[in-house]
Amino acid sequence: MSENPVVDSAGDKRWFSNGCLHKDGGPAVEWYSGYKAWFKKGKIHREDGPAIEYTNGDKKWFIDGEQLTEEEFNNRNLREFMMDHDSDYTPVMCSVCGQIYNGQMAEDKPYSERTTCGNEECISKVKGEIE
Repeated sequence: MSENPVVDSAGDKRWFSNGCLHKDGGPAVEWYSGYKAWFKKGKIHREDGPAIEYTNGDKKWFIDGEQLTEEEFNNRNLREFMMDHDSDYTPVMCSVCGQIYNGQMAEDKPYSERTTCGNEECISKVKGEIE
């Protein structure tokens, strides 16, 4: 379990568990400026998105301390999704954000919704591209 954050004089927060940077369910490092980094047992790690989010919008993906490109990360997630779900699922990757969703659920929806995860921002971006 993650302990309470250590907050420095600048307002930056760090969570530790057993002396290592670690936080379940969120970033273990949160800077006052907005920078965030996810750690698991002292290694930079995040399974559901980028492990580093910079204040300028740049992102980096890491699993167990190993850096991946966004494409490598998303392909890894697609393989895991396919292994974790039974044949009732048709895994599809959102054309905008890369999130994996069940494509069978989108069969009766308009094109802009079939090719996205259903997030309003993703749908709006695809609608803007096809108009």
